[in-house]
Amino acid sequence: MVVVRYGNTQVRNDGRTMSVSSRGVLMTVNMRLTVGESVEYFMLLADRQGSRAPVVLHCVGTVVRTGPDMVAATIERYELQRDGNGKCHPWQPA
Repeated sequence: MVVVRYGNTQVRNDGRTMSVSSRGVLMTVNMRLTVGESVEYFMLLADRQGSRAPVVLHCVGTVVRTGPDMVAATIERYELQRDGNGKCHPWQPA
C-alpha cells in the first residue's frame, strides 16, 4: 500500500493493508493522519497463483479513525489499474 495524497498535499508513504472491505481499509502508515481529511492511496492486489499480472486498486477516501499504528479510511471512489505489460502504475512495488 502507498499513500500518495493527504488533504491537498502530495506525499509518498509506504504502508501495509491490514484489512479491506467494500467500504474501507485499515492500514498502517508511517505518518500522522487526521480524522476527516481526504486521502488517496493505492493497494496492490496480487494473484495468489502468480498466473496473472497484479492489479492496483487506486482509491480516494476519508480518514475515519486513527490509532497508534493504524488508520482506517473509507473507499469513496476507486479504479482498478493494469497495463498490457502487467506493470502497475503509477506505483510499482520494489
